[in-house]
Amino acid sequence: MGARSRRRRMLAPPAPPPAPETRRAAWQSDGWGQAALGGVWTGPSGGPEAVVSVSACVALISSAIASLPASLTIDTPDGPEPAPPSVAAWRIIERPSPYSSWPAFVQQQVGSLLLNGNSLAMVGTDGRGGIQSLTGIPWQWCSPQVIASGDGGARLAFDLVPHATPEARLLALPKRLLASEALHIKLRSDNGILGKSVIARAASAITEGAEIARMAQSNWANGMRPSGVLTAPNFLSDTQRERFSSDWLDKFSGSINSGKIPLLEGGWGLSSISMTSVDAEFLASRQFSVADICRLFNVPEVLLQIGTRSITNLDSYVTSFAQLCLTPLVTIIEAEINQILPTGIRIVLDLDGLSRGNFASVTAAICAMVQTGILSANDARETINWSRSSEPGADALMRNGAAPNWPADGPGSQHLGPSPGASGDGPGEPGNHGNEGNG
Repeated sequence: MGARSRRRRMLAPPAPPPAPETRRAAWQSDGWGQAALGGVWTGPSGGPEAVVSVSACVALISSAIASLPASLTIDTPDGPEPAPPSVAAWRIIERPSPYSSWPAFVQQQVGSLLLNGNSLAMVGTDGRGGIQSLTGIPWQWCSPQVIASGDGGARLAFDLVPHATPEARLLALPKRLLASEALHIKLRSDNGILGKSVIARAASAITEGAEIARMAQSNWANGMRPSGVLTAPNFLSDTQRERFSSDWLDKFSGSINSGKIPLLEGGWGLSSISMTSVDAEFLASRQFSVADICRLFNVPEVLLQIGTRSITNLDSYVTSFAQLCLTPLVTIIEAEINQILPTGIRIVLDLDGLSRGNFASVTAAICAMVQTGILSANDARETINWSRSSEPGADALMRNGAAPNWPADGPGSQHLGPSPGASGDGPGEPGNHGNEGNG
């Protein structure tokens, strides 16, 4: 028996090696649900985008960044230069995946960043290791894990929960995606691993906005109040009530009957109901909620809520929007994409693209660069997508390199001297302001 037992043990297949240690990330236990530092919503149903101002901020920011011109540069001894068309990374700018254009991919990634604090995309490579595709993955599909690596350390991985769904099969997503196989972009992080959205950091402001919107919806659904009250001198019979419903309501209710004058008999009276101070305070609370959420996303409130304000020029607001809101996000996105590009290749998202809808400011800037010798006339025409000119000198730069200097103290001219008014008997010589500073 002992020999047979030993023989059975020798013939038995070896036990499988222990699976790599996998543990759920500790940052998922602060009450925000899956991937807590991503800011998964646990407020009122509908998610944070059920709040109109949150949805508007996310749409404005994501569409603005998606519309920026994207290009690749290559490092050279003389500085960065445009990357040649042979660089394989141009593929991801032309079309990141078969199911997504570059603007649609950027919108998805930026929207996920703002709402969850993280965005994820699967990096596809060709046989030589060059980037071939970027497939965006909804952050709600991801379950971050810490797994053991072969050298005894730990590494970050993302388990894709609905890997068997038709969408996941269509996108050819695996069950698990290692961090080295993905483009992971994160906002400000508390632990350096996963980001945390402003929605998670300031949940009370978003929840308050959601509750105010929910209250407004309930008021409208239940009928906040009638526009007026019709009073009768005594109790009505059933016949009188039916007659009121068929005759009065049909004739004097609804916008089409607005302005009609009813004839009241037998002591009947009609009283209108106006807005109370409580209603006015409720409307002010809704406006304050919009301003509060705009502060979270660094979006100028006027870009979302112009209302009755008379805005003649949005340039200053757009500049603030670009500097305070878009530039930090664009910097983060460029830095993470550069990590997956070949050495020496960098992506550039040109924030000057925001001015493409303002032809006056674009032409003013181009004219200044032509006058200072930075651009030629044909360079300027190409910038605004005009055909090149065949006129002599259209490709030459201005030699003086400066705008002309005209006297400023002539009649009708703006005074540039240290004190108002011109001195002397008349306008000075060209190049001289004609003012000795004596007033």
